[in-house]
Amino acid sequence: MSARSFEAADIFRTTPVVAGKKGVAAILRDNLPVDGFASSPDRLGKWLSDAGYGVVYLTGAQLANRFVLRGPRGAADDGPPPINLLVLPYGGTFPAAANRSMQNFLRHGGTFLSTGGYAFDTLLVQYEGKWYKPKDLPPPTTPILPLMDFNAEGSPTGWDRGSDPRARHRSCPSCRAGRVRGRRWSSRPTRCARGRRHR
Repeated sequence: MSARSFEAADIFRTTPVVAGKKGVAAILRDNLPVDGFASSPDRLGKWLSDAGYGVVYLTGAQLANRFVLRGPRGAADDGPPPINLLVLPYGGTFPAAANRSMQNFLRHGGTFLSTGGYAFDTLLVQYEGKWYKPKDLPPPTTPILPLMDFNAEGSPTGWDRGSDPRARHRSCPSCRAGRVRGRRWSSRPTRCARGRRHR
């Protein structure tokens, strides 16, 4: 089993879902900003429960897990219960990370209801607990470490340039055809198809 499937099993273990007469309805409940008009997930859940659905509330991150958001035709017998209906109550906002799982859900017989706006009109990305449009993402706060610092004491003295367009052998067809490209640093010279060393 993959980490994603373990995560899905854990979600339904901590929040058991019993399918109603009409199956299971999942409702997105997160701190997503609203594009349009929002509906109360809890109120929608009560109405759906009265209508014969077993109700489960999912976050945007959980919605992106394809083992959580599974349509009736894509569910395994020993896995979490399949979801028949997905409710999106935040107008046009939708977590961008859940795009593929949503497509998979619909492909396997799932249905969805969107309230308060045009569904998928505003895709959002979660970063450090907040939701942003991709173009509005702030710069990362984690330090950027160089992969190789040639200005430090560990300069690559004695290293050979592995391959370089200027270092082709005119006598080698592979080199003349331009199959040896790019620049790469290595402790060993790179050999071309003819076994010739590139310096």
